[in-house]
Amino acid sequence: MFALPKEFESLFLHCFGQEAWNEYLEQFHKPPAKGFRVSTLKGAIPSVINPLLADPVPWTKEMEGFYIHQDLHLGRDPLHATGYYYLQEPSAMAPVPVLAPVPGERVLDLCAAPGGKTTQIAQRMRNEGILIANEPNRERCAILAENLERLGVTNATVTQLDPDELRDTYPAYFDAILVDAPCSGEGMFRKDDDAIRMWQREQLSAYALRQSSILHAAIAMLRPGGRLVYSTCTLNPIENEAVCATLLRDQPTLSLSPIQLPGARAGLTAERFTKLAKLIPELQAVASSFSEPLPALERTIRIMPQAGYAEGHFVAKFALDGNPSYQKTNTTGYSQKKRGNSLRASRMPSGFAQQKQFAAFANETFVDHVTWIDDLYRRDFISSPNVLFAASHRPLPSRNVLRPGLPLLETKHHHITPHHALALAAKPENLRAPVCFSYGDTRIIAYLSGEVISQEGPDGWTVVFLEHLPLGWVKRVKNQLKNHYPKGLRRAYSFEI
Repeated sequence: MFALPKEFESLFLHCFGQEAWNEYLEQFHKPPAKGFRVSTLKGAIPSVINPLLADPVPWTKEMEGFYIHQDLHLGRDPLHATGYYYLQEPSAMAPVPVLAPVPGERVLDLCAAPGGKTTQIAQRMRNEGILIANEPNRERCAILAENLERLGVTNATVTQLDPDELRDTYPAYFDAILVDAPCSGEGMFRKDDDAIRMWQREQLSAYALRQSSILHAAIAMLRPGGRLVYSTCTLNPIENEAVCATLLRDQPTLSLSPIQLPGARAGLTAERFTKLAKLIPELQAVASSFSEPLPALERTIRIMPQAGYAEGHFVAKFALDGNPSYQKTNTTGYSQKKRGNSLRASRMPSGFAQQKQFAAFANETFVDHVTWIDDLYRRDFISSPNVLFAASHRPLPSRNVLRPGLPLLETKHHHITPHHALALAAKPENLRAPVCFSYGDTRIIAYLSGEVISQEGPDGWTVVFLEHLPLGWVKRVKNQLKNHYPKGLRRAYSFEI
């Protein structure tokens, strides 16, 4: 483990005091907190999971977030492949309960990868409403899409755009926005040596500038009466209270809402911030820019690592009372390079053929009058060169829409096959001839490794389930299940966690 930077220690002592530092050091040398979040989109709890649900994360809903023992390796269990749970650090589960999304809303996760908070939002929305998951980095976008797919999210659009570009499509559009911003990562020091190694005192101002730029773009996409949650996994006030104060200074119709989370520590008061500004130049620059008293920054909260509940997080909640002012700024650190369209945003002639193929496939594969398939037919279909989507909403940005909704069919090597995401959104009752194996059945391990397995039944496409939880497609031919589990996901799993 890397030694903590001396300048981090000095900054921490200035902000939180010697007693807090002693507590922090004591906790720092203990194993990091580990947690997982149950996907409520997946139905009933498998019995094997029940023993793990005894220690809930206090700021999550009942039967949602739980602490897990250090020795468990749940990423290797086949249940992980079903998307029944998401491995997530406990403090990272805090921003979404503060955002409190509900079914039917328009919600934006502006810095969404790898998808933990996005999938948590989708759970709270019950897959109802409009959810846009945006990630400017293309490689991280692929991870985001994979996690949305695995957890059965069907109402999300995945975009890869700089925040300013997204704003041009969605001015004053969203009911709720989450900005879990790029930061210096001080809250993750105990679990991530790289965060310690990369931390530099002089970079904190650059992070704050980047965060402020992202927030200004986000506010321009928030409708009057909407709410925005800003979070970081860092502890210093330069990236936290100072960023919040700057946003409030620049947006007079914006206000901080109080937050109540068990075990959290209130943010710095205006008086404390002003005193610290005499010691920390970056805070002085913000404090001196106010002609009136500073806002009530103590309405923000920190989850401190030394509290023992989790690693570290900062959360602030804003309410917009009127129309925001907007000045276009460059989101520092994000590439402004123009990329080509990854999607045909309108119906193309080839799309009609894909729709016919999907209709024929659905009639053969799914039971009649299944509500979720009927819902897909009522949506707008969007065709890309290789994938047919059931669009989650309109309008869409003109470029870099990686997924405009739920993928239905895809073309591989000139063959049309059902998309993996469609399988992971299914339930056994949706299929005419589902393949259901119980937990512990070695055929599950064989399937996830890409092997052909045997099971009697009618020929045609169907889904393999671990109990009631979907894993992926097979095509049954003469009682042999031809494996269509994606090759990039195949690996060794074990029931011994």
